[in-house]
Amino acid sequence: MRLYLLIVCLLLTFPTVAQQRETICAGGAPPSRLEQGDRARIIAEGGSNLRNLPASGSDLLNVIPTGDLIPILDGPFCAGGYAWYQTEFMGQRGWLAEGVNEFYWLEPYRTVSAQIGTIRAEVFPELASGIRANRREDEVIFILEGDFDEQLPPTLSILPPDTDPELPETLAEELAQTATLELQQGEVTRYITLRINGLDTNNETRLEYVITGELEDGRVVRGIVPVQLPDLALQVDTELINRNEDYRTDYFESLAEQLNNTPPDSFVPSLPLLDLFVQSLNVDAPADRSDTIVYEYNNLSFNYHPSLADDFVTELIADDGTPRHLRVQAIGYPVDNTDAEVRIFRTGDVDSTWLARLQLLLSQQPSDPPRIPILMRQDDDEFSNNDVLYGRFGSGGGVRAIVSYADSAFYTYQGLTEDREFYISVMLPVQLNNSEVTEPALVFLDDLVASLTITMP
Repeated sequence: MRLYLLIVCLLLTFPTVAQQRETICAGGAPPSRLEQGDRARIIAEGGSNLRNLPASGSDLLNVIPTGDLIPILDGPFCAGGYAWYQTEFMGQRGWLAEGVNEFYWLEPYRTVSAQIGTIRAEVFPELASGIRANRREDEVIFILEGDFDEQLPPTLSILPPDTDPELPETLAEELAQTATLELQQGEVTRYITLRINGLDTNNETRLEYVITGELEDGRVVRGIVPVQLPDLALQVDTELINRNEDYRTDYFESLAEQLNNTPPDSFVPSLPLLDLFVQSLNVDAPADRSDTIVYEYNNLSFNYHPSLADDFVTELIADDGTPRHLRVQAIGYPVDNTDAEVRIFRTGDVDSTWLARLQLLLSQQPSDPPRIPILMRQDDDEFSNNDVLYGRFGSGGGVRAIVSYADSAFYTYQGLTEDREFYISVMLPVQLNNSEVTEPALVFLDDLVASLTITMP
């Protein structure tokens, strides 16, 4: 038996591909719902037994209480009719059985995440129904969605170095429940404060969970989340607070004492859940997992990956020798060229020859199409098309190609809206290696074009 257990230990130390892919264990175990890297919640009545080996007769290390969250370090490993997962609880590493027959003792506990570029944050379902991220100039901001005040939604922001860390004047100073939170790339301070006259229209006073701090690279982290204590009455004379220093001091001392004597779980939302949200912040996440950003200008919109641009600007062009049109130019485009742009023309302003050539291509869609018409650049002897494809965008259809010139290469898309009201010309510089696009990622360019939508005013 000891030899068998030793072999089991060695197998667990060096898991095989077959073990990692196992999802159904014979002998009565329900289909496995967890995988390595997940979090799980204990749902077994009376808790779940943590054992030193994946065997029901092995030593009992601890009982993990119902409702606790645990990390899944390894598994599933099939033994004795159970699917076993390795976890760690109170400094002890051991194994838990997932369930038996149709009954589960563990359940997946997966977060909802949002990411802009390499900056990522996650939120648990008990805290919020969702999370969205956006970029505002040099600031990346995460906004929690759910049962929150629409006028003051919970936010967590990452700002450039040397940003003024001052919070709004309507916030009182640090009051209670102060703690230091370790992040993956720095640390921040969290505390509870009081917002006085936070909303001018309602003259409200409220408690807020505040985050301030810096990352290792100097970027500033700042966040504000409204919180409540169901049994706490915030009875404060806001006018007296502003003109009577003794009243102000006594009131804040009394309030701080009440807040510090309150268990962190009693706040709504609970402080531990908010702490986990803040500690999920990762500014070095894989860029290919990033969400897209929505760009909107009047009746034009599209989504773009943050690696393509810092932002876009739109202007009306009426005097550069081309027909009147909107020019949407990328700011901070990764390829060193100023010609990263989307141009929108009304078809009535475009030379009929260009439209005839494009309409012919779109109607016939030959398998080996000729050179696509590009209104914004004159053809020359060294002009060539590669990877010509037909594809739809949000409001119509068109043709895409990688276009090479003597001195440059472009990803280009020419299209027409369904109603034939607008002509689309997309010209985005690319770097090539043996006719293959190496930068930016071709999939990001295709996604931008596919999302492009124009609606009639």
